[in-house]
Amino acid sequence: MPEPDALDVPLVDVELLTEIRLTTGVMIAAQSFDRPLTPGEIDLILEVRPQLRPAARR
Repeated sequence: MPEPDALDVPLVDVELLTEIRLTTGVMIAAQSFDRPLTPGEIDLILEVRPQLRPAARR
């Protein structure tokens, strides 16, 4: 019986898989629009909240 190869392991990159899922979601949603998506629409598709900006100082 051959010896197992120590480098023969499955590779899983959780961050990369997450980015692929997010990008795929945007691409699928964008197909139903006949114009570029606004940043707000992309946030809704990705189910993220826009970051709050601090109020401008006077």
